[in-house]
Amino acid sequence: MNKKVEFVEVVVLILFILSILISGWAGWELYLQYKSSQQGRLDFFVIFLFTVSIAISNLMEVRLSEHSGFAIDTFFIIATLLNLPFPYSSLCVFIGETLTEFFKKKALIRQVFNVSQFTLNATLVSLFVSQFIKPGKFNLTFRNLSLFIAAAFFFTSVNSILHSIVVSLSTKKRLVDAWLLLAPYPINFYPLVAMGIIGILFAYFASIKSYYGAILSAFPVYLLYLLFKRTAILEETLSGTLKAMTTALEAKDPYTADHSKRVAEYSRKIAEKLGLPLTDIKRIEQAALLHDLGKIGTPEEVLYKPGKLGYFEWKLISRHPEEGASILASIPLLKDIEDYVLNHHERANGSGYPNRKKAEEIPLGAQIIAIADAYDAMRSPRPYRAPFSPETAIRELTQSKAYQFNSEILSKLKEVIVENPHLEERPLPVCVLPKMDKEQKQTQEELNA
Repeated sequence: MNKKVEFVEVVVLILFILSILISGWAGWELYLQYKSSQQGRLDFFVIFLFTVSIAISNLMEVRLSEHSGFAIDTFFIIATLLNLPFPYSSLCVFIGETLTEFFKKKALIRQVFNVSQFTLNATLVSLFVSQFIKPGKFNLTFRNLSLFIAAAFFFTSVNSILHSIVVSLSTKKRLVDAWLLLAPYPINFYPLVAMGIIGILFAYFASIKSYYGAILSAFPVYLLYLLFKRTAILEETLSGTLKAMTTALEAKDPYTADHSKRVAEYSRKIAEKLGLPLTDIKRIEQAALLHDLGKIGTPEEVLYKPGKLGYFEWKLISRHPEEGASILASIPLLKDIEDYVLNHHERANGSGYPNRKKAEEIPLGAQIIAIADAYDAMRSPRPYRAPFSPETAIRELTQSKAYQFNSEILSKLKEVIVENPHLEERPLPVCVLPKMDKEQKQTQEELNA
């Protein structure tokens, strides 16, 4: 087994032991309080209420990707931390998460990690909020509302960091790449605010001992869960559409499919280095993956021609940005990347196609894809020439008057190349020439050998 994976398992085990010790201590303290006075009975009911709310809301998880999901339990956990002192709050989180986590179809190590990190995270936040408010005294003042938001941000940030570290170690990805893997797209802002309001009301009603009010305030959570679920289904549909289109490209031209995947990765990393919003990064990556989609309609004898294209052949293939954009325009979920695909062959000096746009008219996403596309094309072997070295390709992109690319994007591309040597490893293109004669077949076999 990989040493890094073994290390992750040891870390998760240590976290789980710590969470058990904290929860065990809380359970013992609760038992002693119950034995010593009647007040313990009330504490037991409050703990039961918060534990059940955490358990039920944790079941309402929406999967966003293989590595990440979104549950609605965060704000109920914060409400618990504001109403119960440490270590009772940690006990609620431990029991609530344990009750539901092991019903989910996940690897055991992921279940143990989730329970552990939620418990320890809740412990940290509980100690944090106890410095500003006495547990059970939450009211609707500006100070307390600000504290609720700060606690939710603190809890979510620690949760994200811990998950990113574990994914980074287990998948050998950089910490930043692991974090981006766990955040494939932004959650809709408005239902998130609505969920925060529900959490605040739940905390307030529990604080004033209005348990019926607390229970009633929690009912709208299910509607929010359905909304998140719908958003996730739309994203899953989009992912399936992208996969189907990429498969169609691969069936048409294996070289184009591999090339598009590399261009998408280059484009995503350049966009990240430029500090673009996550939404824009995702759209640019999707557009880069499908930038050659219009070649599906290009005749094979033009795609596979082992020599330089003639005028009419070039005219045929130069239509692919418009063809690709036209296909995307007919798909509602992909309409917002249509402009990137349409303009990825435009050039700053107006020499590009299809509309001869100049620098200020070309969308930034299309400029990023254009540079990634041109670089990968130069680095890839073709039937009529050998691949350029990285240095030669960058020099050509920088000095050639035919390109005139954005200098800032070029500098980010250089950083990406240095930091991601795996992107420079590429297979020879495998293609089948239509109606090849004996000599052409021999040439193709030598090329693919």
